[in-house]
Amino acid sequence: MNKMGIFVREQAEKVRLVRQHYALTFCVARHSWITIVKKEN
Repeated sequence: MNKMGIFVREQAEKVRLVRQHYALTFCVARHSWITIVKKEN
């Protein structure tokens, strides 16, 4: 039971880190895209 709880907690932490990573990547990509579009106009 305790091992299962630790496993679930570790998985939740991994998911949280992956989501943070994707959110950060998305923000950076969007910012870069906006900058490129502004330069071309």
